[in-house]
Amino acid sequence: MTPTWFNTPGRILALDLEAQSWLGTPFFPNSQSKGRGVSCQKLAAAIYEAVGFAQLDVPEVPMSWARSNRDSLVLRFLDGHPVFEQVVDGLVPGDLLGFRINRTVHHVGIALDGRRFVHCVDLAGVQITTLEDATWGGRLAAVWRPRP
Repeated sequence: MTPTWFNTPGRILALDLEAQSWLGTPFFPNSQSKGRGVSCQKLAAAIYEAVGFAQLDVPEVPMSWARSNRDSLVLRFLDGHPVFEQVVDGLVPGDLLGFRINRTVHHVGIALDGRRFVHCVDLAGVQITTLEDATWGGRLAAVWRPRP
């Protein structure tokens, strides 16, 4: 299994607690304000920073881009990013998950364990979902692991 930064029980607990603290925050494009509004990519960046992993300068993604473009700004940002490594060997806590929206990776979440992940979606806000959920399980397209 590819090594990960989330390699201690303390880091995994911090990840889970930080994810819980964002629950109920509404979706708001390109925002990052706990309890007030956040987007999926800004949520991931905020959680990683809060638990001490990395400060990520995540690009803003116009909602019109995600709804109508086949070019993924997520893939463009993560392709060769120095703190992540794309993996195919199962999920571990802290993995960044890329989901297809209209056949293109436009959505991200963070794995909390091998089946649960935290993410933020329009109309629902921040939530913890399982990969068994029919909406998301079939859309998982890529996994990036935080480097130790």
